[in-house]
Order: sequence, then structure tokens, then C-alpha cells
Amino acid sequence: MHEKLKFILFSLIQILIAQFSICDKLRFVFGIFRHGARAPWKSIDKNNVDLFGSKWVGDSQLTSVGIRQHYLLGYKNKQKYFNQLNITQYNPNEIAIYSTDTDRTIMSVYSELFGMFRPGTGSKLSEEQKQYAEPPIKSFDFSEKKKFLKDDVLAYGVNPLPVHLFDKYANYFHLYDPKLCPGVVDYQEQNKNSEKFQNYSNNIIKDYGEKIIKLVNYSNITDLKSYEKMYFVFDTFIANLFDGRNLSKFNETGINLEEFKNLTIDFLTWDQFFINYGDKESLVARMSFSPVFRYLLELIDNRIKIDDQQGFSDNYTSLNPKILLYSAHDTSLAAMNVFLTYMFGAEKVKSYYTYFASSFYFELYKNETKNINNQKTVDDNIDDDYYLNVLFNEQNIFGKPILYSEFKNQIKDKLNSTEEVLKFCKLSADDDNDNWKIGLIIMLITLIIMCFVFGYLIYYYSKKSYIKQIDSDKDFTEV
Repeated sequence: MHEKLKFILFSLIQILIAQFSICDKLRFVFGIFRHGARAPWKSIDKNNVDLFGSKWVGDSQLTSVGIRQHYLLGYKNKQKYFNQLNITQYNPNEIAIYSTDTDRTIMSVYSELFGMFRPGTGSKLSEEQKQYAEPPIKSFDFSEKKKFLKDDVLAYGVNPLPVHLFDKYANYFHLYDPKLCPGVVDYQEQNKNSEKFQNYSNNIIKDYGEKIIKLVNYSNITDLKSYEKMYFVFDTFIANLFDGRNLSKFNETGINLEEFKNLTIDFLTWDQFFINYGDKESLVARMSFSPVFRYLLELIDNRIKIDDQQGFSDNYTSLNPKILLYSAHDTSLAAMNVFLTYMFGAEKVKSYYTYFASSFYFELYKNETKNINNQKTVDDNIDDDYYLNVLFNEQNIFGKPILYSEFKNQIKDKLNSTEEVLKFCKLSADDDNDNWKIGLIIMLITLIIMCFVFGYLIYYYSKKSYIKQIDSDKDFTEV
């Protein structure tokens, strides 16, 4: 009886907690995620065969596993957010979607969108619209296909949705990439050549070097001393593992598959967090993600301002949507993790390896229960009425919600300015201005030369025509 009473009390407490949670209103969601499982990265030959002999569609291409991963992630988003945010169908003012310009990230986000807006939910045509809904081609018969489509705009009611691509320098995203931000090269090279990493890689070569050489087409063990070639081995392994490929060759060469899997995760964690962002003061991560966090704070501040002025009406636009999604890479998520760790301290922020289809979500709630952290700040700050859940794969990296005012105050004054980011990346605004001036001078000089050439041609042909006319007059006179 005693246990039954405890169960009843526990159930009542859970119900009360749930009721309080329902009062809190979800106002905005920002998500950034890694693409799904893919083929090996830059380690397959011209026949699309990798280091272990597996054949793929192409370098770094999203696999069927990766497509399924993101479809399920989209399904999670729909189940978790659509009712709370009153989303019934796709609306460009409610959901904004961005992706880096790679096949794997674009395909990942489209797979996710299929999970959010399943076939059957697409638009339909009225009878009046149907008469215009075909291309202006008279020599082809569309009648059979139109009969199959019925009222659906696309077969099976599929939703066509826009995905916006990050241009190389647009929004200053992806700045951990040396091709886009040359300033990171020295830092990343120092990390690769550091004694700390060299000792780590030498231990791998000592324990697994000879066995790895038997597996791959490297000429000798010294090849593994190259960071890139060692990375290719582990990246190829994780790609094969997640695609369910036959890895019996490992057992045949005396490698324990489970141990090598753990070693692979450990190496790739080093790659994500130390090689890219292991510099002192986490400068690369801060420079890379200061522009992203500045934009995120701006979006949240605008949402709070709109709510304060207009209440909780569904007043959303494409510039202030209900959900904003970024389809990105493991390096993107690792940069965000290192950025947050620097801003809040390692004792407060948990770090995780970014598996395929890993995700960060920032959920902004209006706190109606007034009990977040069991306190309110002294001043009457509207930011204190809102809190964030910062989730990595649905685990709160802070261990609990955090007041938005605390979150913003902790990072806003530490964000690197646009000028600092440009200078760090060796893309300074001054250089841009100089390039613009040089371009203008070249254009003016070209214009002057063209005017001179055209003027000379006009003069030449006019004079030639005049001489010809004189000769013609002479001939007429002589006759």
C-alpha cells in the first residue's frame, strides 16, 4: 500500500509539472545539424572505390542511411514543434531553411523536410486552375498524367520547398574552412604539428600501423604520419560502418572491430575539437561562430520585441520565422560546442562527438510559470520572461533551461565584431574597399580606351567614305 501511495503521489507531481510546462509558450526554434551518413570524404579513387575496396556512388555523397536519419529527424521536429507553434502546412513566413552548398547537406535537409511535410500534404488545384496548369506545349499529350494527378499539384501530394544556399561569404558562415577564411590555416597547422597530437598519432601507428597498411593501399607505414592520410583511414571506416558494409577484413588482419570503432570515434573527436579548434582561447571557433550567434541573438530579440508589442499573435515573417534550420557539417557543430564552452565554461557545458545527423536546437520559451531557476533578476527586464533549452541530440548541454537574459549577457559582449572577423580571416573590409576602387579605376580606363578606339574607327571610316566620294565626283566630272 505504501508503494502504491508513492506511485500515486509521483504521478500527481508529474501531472502538475506537465501542466506548468504547457503554460510556457514556445516562440522560436533555431536548429543546426550535421548531414547524414555519407560516402568517404576524398579518399575514393576514380572508380569510386575506397581504401577498403568498397564501391560508392561518389565522393562524400549522402547514403540511404543518411537520408533515413534526416527523415526521422524531420519527423521528430514535426511531432515536437508543429502543434506548439501552430504549424499546419508549409508557409515561407514560418519556416526558413538554409544549407551549405554541398550535395550531402542539401539532400539531408530535403530528407528532413519530407519528414516534416509528408506526401499528401501538398497543395491542390481548383477546377479553374487546372486549365492553366501545364506548359505551353501543344505537340505533347499530358492527358494521362493529368488524369493521374487529379487535384494534386505534384504526384502523391508532395510539397516543393525552397532551400536557400549559403554563398561562400554570405552571412560569414563556414569560416572554419581554410578556403573561406585563410586566417585559420596557421592555427590548424600548429594543432596538427603540436607535440600533443604527434604523441597521440604515434601511439596509433605503434599499435595499429602495420595492420592498417595491410588493409589499405598505402605504400608503407610512413604514409600514416601524414595527418590527412590517417584521417582518410578513420573517415573511410566510419562511412563503411554506418552503411553496414562488410568489415570482415579487419578481423582477418587481427584488428578487433569494436576496439577500432572506439579508436575511430576518439580520433575523429580529436579532429573535430582539437585540430580545428584546439588553439588557445578558442579563437578559431569564436571567429567562426560570432556572426552566427550575433544573428541568432538578433532573431530572438526581434521575436521578444514583437511579442511584447503585439502579444502572442502568429505575427511571423521570413525574416523572423517560427523555425530556422541550418544544414551543415560536423565542423559546424563542433565550432558551436567549443564556442559555448568558451563562453560559459567547461564545467557548465557538456561536449559531445558529432555523429552523422547530430543536431543542436535552441528553443525559445516564454516563461509563464515564473519559476525558471527559481528566481527573477532585480531589474524588470523582459528578457527574464524568456528562457532557452539548448539541446544537443535532445540532451540539454547546460543540464537545465537557461534564462535568455543570462545567455545573452554571457556572450554578447564577447562576440567578435565583423571587422575583427574580416581581419582574422584576411578578408578585411579595407581590402574589399581597395579592390572596389581598383576595379573602378580599371573599368574607367577600359571605358576610355574603348571610346578612343571607337572614335578612331568612326574617324577612319568617315574619312575613307569622304575620300571615296571625292573620287566619285572626279570620275563624274571627267565623264
